[in-house]
Formats: sequence, structure tokens, C-alpha cells
Amino acid sequence: MAEAARATGGLLLLCCGGTFDKSRFTRSGKFVCGDPAARLLLKEAGVARVELVSVLKKDSLDMDDADRELVAAKLLAARQRAAVVVHGTDTMVETALHLAQRLGPEPRQTVVLTGAMRPAVFAGSDAAFNLGYACACAQLRPPGAWIAMHGRCWPAARVRKDRGRLRFTARRPRRA
Repeated sequence: MAEAARATGGLLLLCCGGTFDKSRFTRSGKFVCGDPAARLLLKEAGVARVELVSVLKKDSLDMDDADRELVAAKLLAARQRAAVVVHGTDTMVETALHLAQRLGPEPRQTVVLTGAMRPAVFAGSDAAFNLGYACACAQLRPPGAWIAMHGRCWPAARVRKDRGRLRFTARRPRRA
């Protein structure tokens, strides 16, 4: 899989906003999504061969199906076979499931969604670690839609956000 990512010109990074990119207060005291924090994180880490595209600057709670379809269209039109989507954590699973469906039963791309529980600009943020881990997973996992958070990587259909613990965990299989 890593060979496929390299053979197609590196890694595609689609930025959608979310907590990862929140950076400044509005007059109301709320954070807003700014420019992609991933650009600076990748530069500081010396990462090359990444095409970064800012798709949206939204909190994931404000995303709708049209936004998810925009992300899917960018992925399906891309030449890269490895992609990372920086996304807000509140609706990350919904977007991952949408992308899995759009990639189809025999996907050609490995798409890994990631985000952060604290903005990248905050000390102690998990953003840099999650981004680096997601970039590695996108180049090593088989094609399909995945979520990479906190050092774990799950298929889209096998993960959920545990809001109480502010972590992602494996979704328990349904009993018949």
C-alpha cells in the first residue's frame, strides 16, 4: 500500500476545519475555524509531497450532506491513492461512513479521517500526533475509509466517539 501512495504523487490532505483548525475568538467569545493548521504542522515536521487543499472551514456540527459530498468529490477526482481528511470530531464518523459508501465496494483509495480534541494552536493539543499518525495510516492501510485518533485506526463502520471520555473507541458489533 505504501508503494501505491508513493507511485501516485504522494499524499492528499483535505482540510475541513473542526476543532483542529479553531484559532481565534469572535466578539461573542467563540472560536472560529481559521486557515488549516496542518500546513504549519507539516512544515515544522519537514514533511514533503503532501498536497494540502482547504475544502471547508466549518465546525463539523455545521456540516451537512452537501459538504460531505463536496469532500467525496474532491477525493474521487484526486490522483492520489492515499488521503487524509482533517475533520471535526463531532460528526467525523458520519462523514467517514459517507465516504466509505462513495468509495464503493472496491475502493482504489485509502482515506483516513482525523481531528483533534483541542485546537492545534493550544499547548497540549493532540492535533500534531493525530495528523502524523493519520498520514502514516493512509499510506499503510488497505483501501477504504478509516478513522485515526489517539494512536488507533479503525475502519469507518467499526468506530464511534465516546463523548463522555472524549475518545474514539471500537463500535461493538450488533447481535442478531
